[in-house]
Amino acid sequence: MKLSTRSRYGVKILLEIALAGSARKSGENIPVTVKNIAEKQKISEKYMSKLIISLKGAGLIKSFRGTNGGYLLSRHPSEINMLEVVKALEGDLLIPEMPEPDIYCPVENMWQGLRSVLEEYLKNITLNDLAEDYIKHNTQAIAFEI
Repeated sequence: MKLSTRSRYGVKILLEIALAGSARKSGENIPVTVKNIAEKQKISEKYMSKLIISLKGAGLIKSFRGTNGGYLLSRHPSEINMLEVVKALEGDLLIPEMPEPDIYCPVENMWQGLRSVLEEYLKNITLNDLAEDYIKHNTQAIAFEI
């Protein structure tokens, strides 16, 4: 299994939106623009737009038009886990289900076990966990509060 840059950059996009929201002490959520995210994360706006379509389609972000337009998380960062992010951007993990489910196959069983471990691991990491870890390890992020 190989995760593409879609997952890597998609998580960075979500993290940037989460951090921007947590930086506002007023509690007011102001949408983050594609341009802002692209500059901070060094991702092309064109590629980012494709990822945003997937993230929005999965219900992870919502968009706002107009002069103060941009993107916000659709839920609190603690309610967004990395499994749903990866699935939104990559599809299912590893291999598809076995075509003949009535026949036991130890090889298929091994792949399904690996899939279960990966899914459980990603399900237990939230966007909030990543934001808190970022803040903890970056002295430049002292102003951010979650």
